[in-house]
Amino acid sequence: MVAFPLAYAVIMPALYLPVMLMLLALVFRGVAFEFRSISRSKTWWNFAFTAGSTVAGFCQGLILAGNDSKAFGSRTVHSPAARSTGGQRRLQCCGGLGVISGYALLGATWLVMKTTGPVADRARGQAKMLLLAVLALMGAVSLWTPLSQPAIAARWFSLPNILYLWPVRW
Repeated sequence: MVAFPLAYAVIMPALYLPVMLMLLALVFRGVAFEFRSISRSKTWWNFAFTAGSTVAGFCQGLILAGNDSKAFGSRTVHSPAARSTGGQRRLQCCGGLGVISGYALLGATWLVMKTTGPVADRARGQAKMLLLAVLALMGAVSLWTPLSQPAIAARWFSLPNILYLWPVRW
């Protein structure tokens, strides 16, 4: 807030709910991590840690996909309910699922690097499936964004930007 007051003033009113949910999930995750070490039964704390991590990742995806170019261009943002359509909500959900899949892919590949035997084999199989999920969700968001946002389509498909994006898109 202090370093980037304009960004804070533009982003926070539009994305207040996902940011607060993300922060609460991160606190919940930290509490679960601490209490797991002193608890006799670790099952519920493992679930709490997993749930907190998943909710935090999903909210990060909502925030990432919730950035509206029109809002940033005009420096005015309305409430998410006022500017959010069904298509925008689906785009945000794809972003949330994409971030969760990306974090799971990161964890699976880390396990492949750091372990051997059945754990590495299982993680390798999961990484393949997660890579497909990440690519599918990236493709969905990459196609959906310019189709639903004319300002982004104009920016992406104008010269010289199209030359920079061409290798990424194909």
